[in-house]
Amino acid sequence: MEVYSIKTSLLQGQLRSANLTPSQFGFDALSGLLEKSVLGLKSADLELGWGAFNAAQRIETQIYNQLLTQREFKAFAGGMFHAKAVCVYTEANKKLDGWRKDTVNSLLSQNNQLKTRIDLSDLLQSEEILHEHHSNIYRRLKIVQRQFWWLAMMAIIALVGWVVFLIFQHQLWQDKIQVYDLSLTIQTVIFGVLGACISGILTLANSSTRQQIPEKLLNSWVTIARPLVGAVSALAIVVFVLIGILEFGDKSPGLYLAAAFTAGFSERLLIKTIEGVIGKDGGAGKEQK
Repeated sequence: MEVYSIKTSLLQGQLRSANLTPSQFGFDALSGLLEKSVLGLKSADLELGWGAFNAAQRIETQIYNQLLTQREFKAFAGGMFHAKAVCVYTEANKKLDGWRKDTVNSLLSQNNQLKTRIDLSDLLQSEEILHEHHSNIYRRLKIVQRQFWWLAMMAIIALVGWVVFLIFQHQLWQDKIQVYDLSLTIQTVIFGVLGACISGILTLANSSTRQQIPEKLLNSWVTIARPLVGAVSALAIVVFVLIGILEFGDKSPGLYLAAAFTAGFSERLLIKTIEGVIGKDGGAGKEQK
């Protein structure tokens, strides 16, 4: 960003040396956008920071196009305009796909080669398409960041709850654990939430930035509900273990907590258990017939 600001400052100095006013070419708008970009990046608002910087780059393209009318700057401006076209065309073919890539190619190329003469409107439209792609990536990252902090917060709350429970609950387990045991229920919920949060964080770490934004927003609601689903799944699995439907090893306090964490981590365990129960009942019904 600093290098870009220095480059534009040098160009403004050259214009003043030629008795030209930088503001008439759009440098005021360019400087304002660069200031917004710096503020956005300093405040960790990547979408604002890079969005303003991309808009500044499009203003720069228009400045070069206007400088083509100035005899002393015509060669320089023409070279920079062409260089920007080459950069946009190359980056678009490397990073874009689908309709965006096809549109940029139709605007800037002919017979799979960059056009020798490119209109300002075509280059600006191509830049906007490329920059929109980058902005969407930052929007997706922002959505993932919110999901991550939600899961991390829920995991911390569950851990704190577990520690507080250990401090104030002197007798963790009754001599004979039953389905309605309060201590078991509380700890099952805690470990189910922990399992769901860990699973969600690992899923987010492997998520793609190419997923459509509406799908990302839908997944946000799924992520918000994940700790609740983990807690309910954990309760169901522990009940199945207690009544003997699911064999999870020798019954012990540690086993129940391990079963709760596993159920929260993967809902497939609950689905397979229920499918197994339904399958057995269905099979029994057929034999009686």
